Amino acid sequence: MLSSATLSLDQAPPISVPFRFFLTAPLFAALAGLLLIYYGETLFVSRWMPGTLALVHLLTIGFLAMVMCGAMMQMLPVLAGVSVPNVLTVPSIIHLLLVVGTGSLVAGFLYTDSNVFIFAMVTLGGGFGLFILLITVTLLRVKVKNRTVKTMWLALFSLLVTVILGLLLVQSLISPVDGLQVALITNLHLTWGLLGWVGLLVIGVAFQVVPMFQITPEYSQNTQRLLPVALLFLLLSWSIGALYQTSLVTILAELLLMMGYLLFAFNTLRLQAQRKRKVSDITLLFWRVGMVSTTVAAGLFVLNHFSSELIPQSKMVFLMGSLFIIAFGLSVVNGMLYKIVPFLSWFHLQQRNLALPREKRVKLPNMKTALPDRIARKQLIAHLIMLALLFGAIFWPQWFARLAGVALFISSMMLWWNLVIVTKSYRAYALKLRRRATDA
Repeated sequence: MLSSATLSLDQAPPISVPFRFFLTAPLFAALAGLLLIYYGETLFVSRWMPGTLALVHLLTIGFLAMVMCGAMMQMLPVLAGVSVPNVLTVPSIIHLLLVVGTGSLVAGFLYTDSNVFIFAMVTLGGGFGLFILLITVTLLRVKVKNRTVKTMWLALFSLLVTVILGLLLVQSLISPVDGLQVALITNLHLTWGLLGWVGLLVIGVAFQVVPMFQITPEYSQNTQRLLPVALLFLLLSWSIGALYQTSLVTILAELLLMMGYLLFAFNTLRLQAQRKRKVSDITLLFWRVGMVSTTVAAGLFVLNHFSSELIPQSKMVFLMGSLFIIAFGLSVVNGMLYKIVPFLSWFHLQQRNLALPREKRVKLPNMKTALPDRIARKQLIAHLIMLALLFGAIFWPQWFARLAGVALFISSMMLWWNLVIVTKSYRAYALKLRRRATDA
């Protein structure tokens, strides 16, 4: 089993680096909820509706990418034992560019303004470009590459592909690009973003955090060594097949991709069933929701290939998107935040406390005290209600669309407030420790 002894905790960046990303993300998800309340059932008419595109990017860039950028800047130095260059300045610039860029892109979709799209291209391209450069420089300095670090390379490459395709699509909204197949490039952009960038990074992080925080056995060496590489190879194969309209290659790669994620989900659920600590916590429950959602999504995708009439294609697009982006992506990231944020708060306070003379030290709250399970559990219930309403909205949008928006807004704001509770607790104890350190 992995333990904190294998981590380079002394390389951890200041707590403000990841926290600014973590505290911003739920607000974008809450905006997505407000958007769903305002537009209601019209967002389920077509995936190409401006409001639908805006909502998807609020969740994928504003929430998922925001958290994952912050997590990567936090975890990479700890896992690999190398510091991030310019750890205070550059992440602040990246955060600002991503916040402004996401808002600009959403405004561009809603108001169809070319100038806003140009601004979004510059800010998002600059933010993600700077992030990719920063992480690349950091990864190149790593001497001992564990499985998580190697998978981060694959996820970073997937992010690069996703960003390039996304910028190409935004350019096509500003002025037509000759010969560009918008539907095909959109599918490539979405798939590389979800199954490449998000999926591979979740898998890489899982190799470390599932055994360590959920007290499970480790993933098998074969899974850690082969699965991420196989998934990237299948993504490349699927992309080539789609670009060259080779249906056999495309279908085979799609099916194998789904089977790969199905294997990851089954493995994670199996390890969780073998955990030594039998009492469930919030992180475990959120991860289980995500893994079950992945299993359902993969199973439906495979079944749909053999029986296309099982679910109407217009509904299948929304169903798969909701399962991967929200039921899988948001659930797993919620689970990560409920473990990582209290842990970081405790760790940074502990470092300060141990630096004081013994007689000046204070008793610090543990992770459960900083954010009790009973508080986080209420947000889990709100999240599950939101998922039920969202899936209802896919089939009966006139009844459930706005209710799903209300539930998404409430769940997101509850998550934000729970993270604020931990932040306020951290600041209070940090102030107390600072006063102890300056006392004569």
